[in-house]
Amino acid sequence: TLAFQKGHYFIIDLPKSDKKIDAEISLIGERVVDGESCFIPFQEINGRKSFSMASVSGIGTLSRVIIKKVGDQSDSDCIIGEITVTDIYLGKKWTFNCTDFTDKNNPVELEPVKIIG
Repeated sequence: TLAFQKGHYFIIDLPKSDKKIDAEISLIGERVVDGESCFIPFQEINGRKSFSMASVSGIGTLSRVIIKKVGDQSDSDCIIGEITVTDIYLGKKWTFNCTDFTDKNNPVELEPVKIIG
């Protein structure tokens, strides 16, 4: 028998900036059911300030986000400030604070500074 576990949908809100964000983001956390580690692979941000990501693996609690630059333009890597990730299925919200510029060779790895819900 095949069991289907309902996926989780996350809304990611990035800091407001006048610079185009050319980077990728990945979410890392644990499944609600068994506490096993899982992640949502890198997804391209491509200038968006708000977008959604889906986890068919059922991430229930986030432990980290990883952001890495994909372009070579120096004026397109500004992700400094508050990043919020909202799980619309569970009603939880995680806040991350990015204080470093992203870099192609050295991705920024962030832990939540605040969890609501």
